[in-house]
Amino acid sequence: MVLAYSQWLGRSATGKLNDKERDMLACVEKNGRRLQGLLGALREYIYISETGDEPGTEVDCNGVVRTVLANLEGVTAESKAVITCDPLPTIQSIEVLLVQLFQNLVGNAIKYKADGRTPEIAITCCTREDGAHVFSVRDNGIGIDPQHTEYVFDVFKRLHGHRYSGTGIGLAICKAAVERLGGSIWVESVPGQGSRFYFSLPQNKVA
Repeated sequence: MVLAYSQWLGRSATGKLNDKERDMLACVEKNGRRLQGLLGALREYIYISETGDEPGTEVDCNGVVRTVLANLEGVTAESKAVITCDPLPTIQSIEVLLVQLFQNLVGNAIKYKADGRTPEIAITCCTREDGAHVFSVRDNGIGIDPQHTEYVFDVFKRLHGHRYSGTGIGLAICKAAVERLGGSIWVESVPGQGSRFYFSLPQNKVA
């Protein structure tokens, strides 16, 4: 409603507002969009946190990544990101959670690119002795200070203020999705050199 009325006012008052009034109206619209994005992210977080009671099915993780890359096609082309993906397994899981998980990790890798450096993102997977699958998403972006590697998975935790757009919920969604699937998530990073996010999923187990 805030956005709708501010946009209607902008159209109906064309030519009648002075510079200060136009700036004020633009500020209302800008913050209305931010609020809309935040509410959307909160709905997504709640949905992911509560999803998982349904039985798991066989999910081809290669297909999941293809879906994610299609969803991110615009930002990938704009940033000229180079994304590679090793062959991934078919696992017993919940597809919607895996899509959200990979999409947030790959999207963040593109968003937090280093200045003057083409984003390079690599997706891999290995299987531990206990049968768990360990996936990783590695980038060459700005990196994370080691003291913040736990902090970044909390809701509304952002390290770079408004320099980068976002709601501060993306990695919290990743954590919620992984925990719903009975796994864990962590990150290793060197500031200025990039980050590598890992998440492990137990074999044939769904929360």
